[in-house]
Amino acid sequence: MNSNRTARRKPLRHSGRQFAALILGASLALNLPVVAQAEVTSGVHPTVDEAYYVTLDSYGNPTDAAVVKSYALNGATEIVDHGTYDSVENLTNGVKPEVSGDTVRFSLGESAPSHFYFEGKTRAPFETLPFQISIQYLLNGVPTDAAKLAGEKGVVEMHIRAVPNPASSEYQKNNWFLTAAAVFNQNDILSLTAPDAQIQTVGNLKTALFVWLPGESQEYVLSVGAEDFKFDGFTFLLGPVNASGRLGDLKKLQDDKQEIQNSWDSLNAAGDRLFDAADGMQGKLNQAASGLDGLNQVRKNVQSRESEFYGNLDNFLGNMDGLSAALAPASGHLNAANQTVGELQENLSAVNDSLLALKQHLKESEGTLTSLQDNMSSFQDASDDLDSDSRNIKNDIRSLRNLSADGKTATEQKINGTLQQMSALYQGYAQYMQAHGLQPIDAGKTGSNHIRIRANHLGTASNAGDIDYTADAELSPALQYPQGSFQDFAVQKLSSLGYTSDQIAYAINLWNQRDSVQAAAAQANNVYGKIDALGNDLDALRLSSLYDSIYGSSATGSLAASDGKKLSADIRQSIDALNRVYQTADGYLPTLQATLGDAATLSETVRADTESLTALLRTSRDIVKSNSAAFHRSADLSLDASASILRQSATALDSTDAMRQAADSIRDLVDQKWNENTGEKTRLFSLDAAAAPESLTSPENTEVSSVSVMLRSAEIKTAAPDSHVKGATGQKKAGIFSRIRKMFADIWHGLTGWMHR
Repeated sequence: MNSNRTARRKPLRHSGRQFAALILGASLALNLPVVAQAEVTSGVHPTVDEAYYVTLDSYGNPTDAAVVKSYALNGATEIVDHGTYDSVENLTNGVKPEVSGDTVRFSLGESAPSHFYFEGKTRAPFETLPFQISIQYLLNGVPTDAAKLAGEKGVVEMHIRAVPNPASSEYQKNNWFLTAAAVFNQNDILSLTAPDAQIQTVGNLKTALFVWLPGESQEYVLSVGAEDFKFDGFTFLLGPVNASGRLGDLKKLQDDKQEIQNSWDSLNAAGDRLFDAADGMQGKLNQAASGLDGLNQVRKNVQSRESEFYGNLDNFLGNMDGLSAALAPASGHLNAANQTVGELQENLSAVNDSLLALKQHLKESEGTLTSLQDNMSSFQDASDDLDSDSRNIKNDIRSLRNLSADGKTATEQKINGTLQQMSALYQGYAQYMQAHGLQPIDAGKTGSNHIRIRANHLGTASNAGDIDYTADAELSPALQYPQGSFQDFAVQKLSSLGYTSDQIAYAINLWNQRDSVQAAAAQANNVYGKIDALGNDLDALRLSSLYDSIYGSSATGSLAASDGKKLSADIRQSIDALNRVYQTADGYLPTLQATLGDAATLSETVRADTESLTALLRTSRDIVKSNSAAFHRSADLSLDASASILRQSATALDSTDAMRQAADSIRDLVDQKWNENTGEKTRLFSLDAAAAPESLTSPENTEVSSVSVMLRSAEIKTAAPDSHVKGATGQKKAGIFSRIRKMFADIWHGLTGWMHR
């Protein structure tokens, strides 16, 4: 519920309005300025009661206005008042007012009375009263000037209209009531009707009382039938309701009103969110239903291709069985390659042992030559030792050359020769593939995926079967060259040339490990080349010739021994270099052996895993196949039913717009009624019964005890003869208290004097 919306007040036209009228009348009557017998306390500020009297013409326009202020001095000797007055008159004593701008000061001195009264003529407060009043008259239904109604016969309608004054303060708009009273002698009228008025009859007097609540805009009609119409005028009373004790429940009503308004606002907000959510749900439900339909169609498509799926699965399981069988001999082939590398390592180790022995013999020969050089007298003994050393060195050279020849044969024939043949095969394979627009696939080079190649012509039944190789793409076992990898091509080609399965497996594995194998072979050939050079150097020593020349020339023997020692030292340096080459090769070969051993272990592990996977897939296939029919029936029913429910729910939400329109209609109706009862038409729920009254003349005036306003419209009567007798010249002027008493007597007569006629 919007906060700027106020609801229509519930009818106070009878009991409620009567009660409010009585309260207001009593309050205003109690607030009329009277002489109070308050105890004067020294040091307390003066307090003031303000009463504003305005005479109106018959239509509600002011003709005269004055405010009478009654001060209880409470021991003060000076009064300071604020307001714009046309004139100021002391109603208590002869002290003259001191007027400066909008400030009025009375300096009363030590003889200040307990109460002080003064009158200020001003129409300014009338302009800001919370109600603007207008009166119109009709005679027998015809608008008529008020001055022409006196003495007329018929029905006179008086329309009294009061509307909120926008120039008034918020305090007055929220807290001031207005009452209008009209009194008739039943002997002077034929009828009186006043809808929505409080009618009271006391003796022969009939009173119509009209009430305006704070902020209310209302027009009342008073109809009077008479033979000779006359009217004493309307008496209007305005003022705040300050009887907070008697209106103590109003605060609770205000709180309840706010709680109801907050609850209504929350309810509307929740309803809007609900309708918005329903609008969003409708589209989502239709989407969900369409999604279920699509899911069911996918299920049907899957069902229609189940036989194809099971056929492919069976073929796959068969291939897995073949792969498992093919992996069994693969580890043996890898072990064979590993053994070849081991033999190469053993050969190099024997070479190293021979080199170390040769190094020792050369050292010994060097010692002999040194001894020969130092002791020429013992040439004969030294020559015998040299001859023995020469024979040992020749034997070492022969052994090294034999080992070198064996090593060269292993690397050139078994390794390099095989790799050269495989390289030639690969070039032919690559040219063929490229000629057909295909990319060569060297499976062993990258090792990214697995491919099974069936070698139907390899070996005997004991080792024939599938061999596991690595390839760039996963190919079907039945797929043959030229669509397959180089290994596929090599198996077929070598098989057609009559090679055994072990020879083919050896060649394939060397090709797949060719970088590592060639590196090791190159290191070994480097060693063998150094050995050949060493043998040539040893032959250059010509120790036997040296032995012969010992006997021929002792002079040249010492020089020859020195040369031989130098050459022996050079050879030992060569042997040290060879030893370093050996150590490099020896460090590389174990790594290669470990790699081949790991590959063999991996092959065996893959075979075991393949068998486990095959068993799992067979079990899964059997479970799915046995439950397929029941699953499809249940899924079809569930998906169809769910889609139907979602669409029905979405259809039900089509009524959201109608529900929203109905809710808006209810909301508008409730807001309209709430506005009529709590809006600008009445400010009853904004009333603050405990609020302090505000001064009529200036907000600078404080300590205001009460404020009351009485308006009196002009009488409508035939003119009476003037029987007033003026007082004699020099007659004593009435005192201030006499004037005050007369003023209040006139006011009271205006309200009740007619009761004593």
